[in-house]
Amino acid sequence: TIDGTHIDYPMVQGRDDLEYVNKDVKGEFTLTGAIFLSAYNKPDYSDPYMMTYGHHMDNGGMYGDVMEFIKKDYFDKHTTGNLFMPDGRARKMEVFACIECDAYDYNIYDVNGREGQMKRLVDYLKENSTNFRDIGVKEGDQVMALSTCVSLETNGRVVVMARVNP
Repeated sequence: TIDGTHIDYPMVQGRDDLEYVNKDVKGEFTLTGAIFLSAYNKPDYSDPYMMTYGHHMDNGGMYGDVMEFIKKDYFDKHTTGNLFMPDGRARKMEVFACIECDAYDYNIYDVNGREGQMKRLVDYLKENSTNFRDIGVKEGDQVMALSTCVSLETNGRVVVMARVNP
């Protein structure tokens, strides 16, 4: 959940990163798909860098509101959220960046080997983000990325970054 947005969905994880593109959380076919954690992340949300995906719906559904974070005033007003864990506890999230990139940007989409790489990621985001707020992300912090497509015809992506607190 990102506070004050339509981003408020259960999250699933598939065997690969295509399984839930056209399936809902119950495994039924739907064009809207589901919000899902990358198959390359640990299912217990313990990785330092977690990539999530959701379709860009024009009505703001799924990850449609991720696109809104390109606008500075929207980015400035929507700074918090929660990651609700399977055990029922909530972990606070702090939004700190929105980047426009392409689907092949390894700085954003490579989830493997991120231990000890948070400074590199934050430096990249400071340099390349459309909107960035320095909240003091450091080594040992966890970051969750919320990724959506700009359009069906391109490899363009918009990704919102949030620190996930313990």
